[in-house]
Amino acid sequence: MDIEIGARVIVEFSNKERLTCYFVGLSKDEFVLLKVPMTAGIRDRLNEGAFLQFRYLKDGKIISFGADILRFQATPVSLAFVSYPTEFNEYNLRNEGRVECHLPTEVAVDGTSYPGHIVDISPGGCKFAFSGGIAPKVEDESSVAGTFSTMEASKKYAFKGVVTVTEKNGTGSSLGIKFEGDIDLPEGIKDRLKQIEDMKEVEKATSGG
Repeated sequence: MDIEIGARVIVEFSNKERLTCYFVGLSKDEFVLLKVPMTAGIRDRLNEGAFLQFRYLKDGKIISFGADILRFQATPVSLAFVSYPTEFNEYNLRNEGRVECHLPTEVAVDGTSYPGHIVDISPGGCKFAFSGGIAPKVEDESSVAGTFSTMEASKKYAFKGVVTVTEKNGTGSSLGIKFEGDIDLPEGIKDRLKQIEDMKEVEKATSGG
């Protein structure tokens, strides 16, 4: 676990509320120790056995993990012992707040629909990669429309947009699309975008900006 003493760690509770704690230390494969602010009801929220989500910033990446509360003590210092994580997830913290993903997508260009995947997305736009070596000619500023779904394909999300950039490389062709108007996003994407905004605030506070 690569983290510095005093680093800010955001704890997320089951109701999606968040609390900023500070990393104190660890015993590898045993526990992680966090200093916790004394807020109203904190004892009840850090019950032994509660499984919570934790995130911290390291070298421009968000590192997240889930862990159990082992013990909480209020005195002489408010501390939480949490189980040492067995798995970490990480993704880059980009200035524009984009989430890397792999969303099955169909995009219609000049009335013809093409399959592919959205490979990154933000509230304002996305990058769409064509499937199967397809490389239709698409001009910048072309209007497009499409739908995408999560891998579970339980719901389709519609969007309209304008092509801002076209790219071709050895593996295929892709479009940068700027969305027109607000679009609905899957809850998982919304959560990750919120995480990015939270960690941007942490980065700003840490750097003194």
